[in-house]
Amino acid sequence: MKIRSIDRTVKEVLASNFYKIPRFQRPYSWDKDNIEDFWSDTVGDNSKNSDYFIGSMVVYPDKDGVINIVDGQQRMTTIAITLSALRDVFLEEGFSNLANGAQNLIEKTDEDNNKRYVLSTESSYPYFQNKILKFGSSELKLDVGPEEENIQSAYGVLKSYIEEVIAPVKANINLIEDSKKSEIEKQLLNIREKILSLKLILVDVTDEDDAYVIFETLNTRGKDLNVSDLLRNFFTKHIRDANPQNDSAKLQWQKILKIITESSSDLQIDNFLHHLWLSKYNYVTLKELFKTIKSVIKADKAQSFLNELERDAGYYRLIHETSYSKWIPQEQGVEKSLKALQLFRVKQQTPFVLSVIRDYKMGELKLKHISPVLLALENFHFLFNAVSQQRSSGGISKMFVSAAIQLSGAQVLEIKSNQLKDLVSKLRSRVPQEDVFKANFREIIYTDSNTKQKALVRYILANLDTHFRANATVNYNLMTIEHLYPQSPKQNPLAEDIVGQIGNLIFVTSDTNSRLANKRFEEKIEILRNEGYPMDQILTDSNSWNENAIKSRTDYLAEKAFRDIWRV
Repeated sequence: MKIRSIDRTVKEVLASNFYKIPRFQRPYSWDKDNIEDFWSDTVGDNSKNSDYFIGSMVVYPDKDGVINIVDGQQRMTTIAITLSALRDVFLEEGFSNLANGAQNLIEKTDEDNNKRYVLSTESSYPYFQNKILKFGSSELKLDVGPEEENIQSAYGVLKSYIEEVIAPVKANINLIEDSKKSEIEKQLLNIREKILSLKLILVDVTDEDDAYVIFETLNTRGKDLNVSDLLRNFFTKHIRDANPQNDSAKLQWQKILKIITESSSDLQIDNFLHHLWLSKYNYVTLKELFKTIKSVIKADKAQSFLNELERDAGYYRLIHETSYSKWIPQEQGVEKSLKALQLFRVKQQTPFVLSVIRDYKMGELKLKHISPVLLALENFHFLFNAVSQQRSSGGISKMFVSAAIQLSGAQVLEIKSNQLKDLVSKLRSRVPQEDVFKANFREIIYTDSNTKQKALVRYILANLDTHFRANATVNYNLMTIEHLYPQSPKQNPLAEDIVGQIGNLIFVTSDTNSRLANKRFEEKIEILRNEGYPMDQILTDSNSWNENAIKSRTDYLAEKAFRDIWRV
């Protein structure tokens, strides 16, 4: 591997070659904080001089002589955006020659006298070229994704910074117009000089294969590359079409990203990659994930692994966003359990759930096998996490990973079925003590002023209502929460941590809720009984409603929840 390092200014870099951000690089991702730091260090208040060092840029030439950027693409893209914003301010302030001069830094002629942009990128094409680098307005209507939004935002922020520099001059009433124009020109030229004088070390490698090695090595030296960046690089290296224009690996990777990143559940691509690996291969930390993948998935297996990622991306999304899949009526219990796990905000079971759903969708498990285990997971995490607030140890995470891998590796249905039963048995042994559950159940509060646990309260009330109701079908999305003891009575108000307890709450329709308003307890019970609402023992036996009655019903419902409704 030949490596050459040369000191260069930005001006020298832009003048010497045409540059491209190759396909394995990640999209432009700098946010406002990154832009602010860049501006402050290079142009703004923190800039010390005109030759500020901005780091290294690792490059390699392709067969057409274009220089591909391996590391430094975020900074170079930002510099191109800055020059584009400066060009536009030049033009707006009446300096058309300077605007054209700035454009000559962005776009120049090649040896065939054809105009080309000095920096081009594949991932944001054609937006970056047509909306930022192009001199003059573009009439093209283009799709705007996350990368384009970042580019658009960066341009807006940088242009506003430039305008802030000249704003005091424009507002100075003591300057005549000619002096103002001269001072504005001076300030804008100073910005241009600072940008073009920025220094970097250009690290030149000989070919693309060496570039891949450099790309991976940079990550181990503290660069901000993540697993998905490295894995995209891995696929690009090992999956190549005979015709470079048929970049199937890139298209497949983009499809995976689209499935994950467009989810309403705010899924993260690295978490998906980690959970998929844990669901099938071996236990490894996220930090060690790429190194492990690279050691296990050899070049000849890269395509099959990419296919696996594409398939499982859909399964992963539907277990976090159940509306991503259509469920038949018989699968409603599965959907309910998956929704509950998302409500509880637990993650350690995800590799196992992914393994279960994968086997079900691929026909290796039937509904009768997965429904009980998913219900057991729902009940366990309700008792353990949602109510008892127990902290999950690493042992539970490893238990789920081990069960996922065993399930994925089993070839016989009977063995898979026994493994599911074995996991349920292990969950049962980890259920918290009843007194711990009941104590925490009393702490679940909902009032008009304390709505933090509203979603959990609705979930609990729906399950309680289902348990006490005689086989009736109810749409709980249309139900509202009623406080039996009013939140703001005319006299004898109760503390919020009492009036908001589960024991004081019932689920009713909005019509019933309006009829219950301002009624005495006895009248409320009569209305509820006449309208067919399920009556538990405490409501049936109570002649009045007070703090002691609320506490008693809360404990009674906690006992029913622990022993009957959410029993693992």
